[in-house]
Amino acid sequence: MKKLYSLITLLMAFMAAGVNPAHAAKTVTIYCGYPDAIEVRDGGPEGTLMTLTGESTELVFNSEAVFIRLIDEGKNISSVVYNSYYNATITENTCTLNTADLQDNSTISVNLYEPTKVSLNIPDPTLITVKAGGSWGDEIPTDQGLNTFTLGQYQGLYICVNDPENYKLTKVWRVSDEKEYNVTAFKECNISSYDIVSGDIFSYTIVPASEFETPTFLVTIIGDPAKVGISVDYKDVDMSEFVNNEPRKVEMYGAKASVSIGHSTYGQELYSVKVNGKEQQDSYGRYYLSDISADDNIVVAVDYPDEDYDVTITSDPIENLPFITSVEIDDEPVENWQSMKVHCGKKIKLNFDSNLYKFIGITSNGEEMDLGSVFSYVDLKITGNNHFVVKSEKYQAFSAKITVNDPEGIEARVNSTTLNLKEGENDVEFTEQACQLYINRKPGYLLKKVTVVNGESTTTHQDFFPSTSLEEGMHITVEVEPMTLDWRFIVYSDIDIRFQSTPENPNDLQSPYFYYFTFQDSFERKNIYPAEGYNEFPFCELMKEYIMNWSTKYDAAEIVTAHNIYLNNELLPYEYGCKATLADGDVVKMFLTKDPETYTAKFDVAEGCEVEVTKDLIVPVTDLTAALSELEGTLIKLKNTNSEKPIEVFTSEAGATAPQADDEETPGTKVEADADGIYNVTLDGSKTISVRLENQSGVESVSTGNVDANTDVYTVTGTLVLRNATEAQIKTLPAGIYVVGNRKMVIR
Repeated sequence: MKKLYSLITLLMAFMAAGVNPAHAAKTVTIYCGYPDAIEVRDGGPEGTLMTLTGESTELVFNSEAVFIRLIDEGKNISSVVYNSYYNATITENTCTLNTADLQDNSTISVNLYEPTKVSLNIPDPTLITVKAGGSWGDEIPTDQGLNTFTLGQYQGLYICVNDPENYKLTKVWRVSDEKEYNVTAFKECNISSYDIVSGDIFSYTIVPASEFETPTFLVTIIGDPAKVGISVDYKDVDMSEFVNNEPRKVEMYGAKASVSIGHSTYGQELYSVKVNGKEQQDSYGRYYLSDISADDNIVVAVDYPDEDYDVTITSDPIENLPFITSVEIDDEPVENWQSMKVHCGKKIKLNFDSNLYKFIGITSNGEEMDLGSVFSYVDLKITGNNHFVVKSEKYQAFSAKITVNDPEGIEARVNSTTLNLKEGENDVEFTEQACQLYINRKPGYLLKKVTVVNGESTTTHQDFFPSTSLEEGMHITVEVEPMTLDWRFIVYSDIDIRFQSTPENPNDLQSPYFYYFTFQDSFERKNIYPAEGYNEFPFCELMKEYIMNWSTKYDAAEIVTAHNIYLNNELLPYEYGCKATLADGDVVKMFLTKDPETYTAKFDVAEGCEVEVTKDLIVPVTDLTAALSELEGTLIKLKNTNSEKPIEVFTSEAGATAPQADDEETPGTKVEADADGIYNVTLDGSKTISVRLENQSGVESVSTGNVDANTDVYTVTGTLVLRNATEAQIKTLPAGIYVVGNRKMVIR
């Protein structure tokens, strides 16, 4: 209660003093690029006038409102922004903000603009409508003669005919330079704000429909017209009226037309398109022709002739020939590109050094080519003999040095241009426009050290090189070394994940199961694609972090149904993929088509047998007295380590009755060794793996009457033990396997 009483008392004290705590004083910075063009008041239109000392002024407001008014009639307020991103309401170039809505120490930005004043010659105001901003804008009252309008910020000028059935708007132009603007359907014209400057004067031409003749341009198709598609201002032209090699008039929808021409079959290209005899360049098989005028002549050739053409390439000036860094045909580099034969329809790609040179243009057979924007390369379609001249201008160049011990281990570039470095010291040219150096290691290499010497300053970078701006005389030394892949891991997969190429598309790797499959380390960022079964992959400690993810094709949704990924028999958590940290000798098992079973493997190794056992190709099994618990499909390998004691290996189902004596039936199904002498057992169920000395299953135990008197005794390796031994002597021999009278016997 004491706290509540204190708050009430404090509030009453504020009120008695005439202070409203909801409108406490605020410190605000007023920013305006034209401080003399506005006035700022504390408390509304009649409030205290604040003094602005420059473009940025810090002020303290004690009232409930901040009032801003424009006092320069030559400008307008475009926006008032407060609290970083809120836009205030502007009414007749004034603005009022509540002080309570302002953050303390915030900025109010007052943005002004100068209105654009343009003029339009109007012979008859009854025939046209003029609007500011576009067809949706406000209509502007007009009079006969020269009319001057004030346009708002970003507003254009819109002109349209009031009676388009009886009158046609045929031309709109700017008087100062006679630039024409596009007239749509001979009815309306939109002049964008970016194409208007204050003081422009515009004019137009309107003719009665009875005197109007629709403008046309000519199109001639050489070949089958059904193979060609043409649109004018996004409206398709009826091609059924065209005849091979006969010119036909095509009507326009304005004084200028945008024409698009391409093959009627998607993916196929036309041989050639010429406008007024000048060859045009296509964009991905289609020709986009802007500003087609009445009486222009377009010739479209459909089919490619089976011909080779002479193509030469040179530079203007000739010393700028290095501007062309390489030339390609169908993505294959061409060595002798200054003079070559090129088959009709092929495209040659010219790659440019945009760091040291500025592209000016290209002429073909003496005529300037219209290529649009060109940066680091250009594609040129060959439809005849061509003599190309590439014009460029070299920037002022500076020089630095790069010394590298192994250029195969790095990629270096200045801006976007790759440097072709050699072992040892290299001179590198750069310009003020392109001086940013990037050095990265290539896959399979480590970037050990980069030393930058710039005058008296030396900087060393380990493992990573941040981009740097080259300076005259700078010397960079780069040391790289190949990665040592001294670790290995195993991947077992129940499905073939390798992307296979098809005969139709030998370079287009595809998978019958996946749109994509990612099994990638975070260091090299290189995918691996396991085949079905076991796969061994080399790696190193730097590559230990892996991610696994995939997208299953719709047709394979009933096959790829699971995402069971195990690391050393432990199921990894799956959430939009798996992540794993691998160590040397780890085993990853992927079951993408099922939930795997777990089976056991027990070992029954007879005395005297010496075997080495591994599972999953590389994992040693040292304790043969303990049962293994493994996922289905696990491969177990057994190797005899004593060649003087040949062994035999058998498998049986777990729980099967074992032979009661060594002279009974064999202990299961015999496993044959492979060419390397390895016994391979795959767990497709729980098994007992029995190891016996060779032919032990057929050895007889000694009993009365089994041995003739005076019989020689040998070891299994052929060493004589007793000559003419009696039965009593044989029974006293040490336990083991012997050959007695051409029969093997066990002495226990």
